[in-house]
Amino acid sequence: MMAKEDEAVANEVETQEQADADNVEEEKGHQGQAKKDMEAVTGYVDESMGGAVDQNKLDKALNLVQAAKVKAAKTARELEMDKVVVQKPDLELIMKEFEITKAQADKALRVNNGDLAATMRHLVGI
Repeated sequence: MMAKEDEAVANEVETQEQADADNVEEEKGHQGQAKKDMEAVTGYVDESMGGAVDQNKLDKALNLVQAAKVKAAKTARELEMDKVVVQKPDLELIMKEFEITKAQADKALRVNNGDLAATMRHLVGI
């Protein structure tokens, strides 16, 4: 019976040693794989970028950003102009005196914050 226990203990120790050896190999495997992966990524970036930037793509991206900024600024200005209260008599006077459409007169008054005198100077070109 003692021999069976000794054999069982020996098998358990052998199994534990094998598991420990597998863990060491697995760690080396993970570390080795991680190193290979990093080298592969570095190689991929070097190959794809080639050390140069596509100037056309860069110019297009910058133009899109600038256009978006201009559009946002125009939208903000239009929102401000929409808040301006335009008096109906001022609108009619501008339309009559300068012989322009209602939309043109309205825009001119809104650009000048509803100020009749400033709008007239603006339209005359002073």
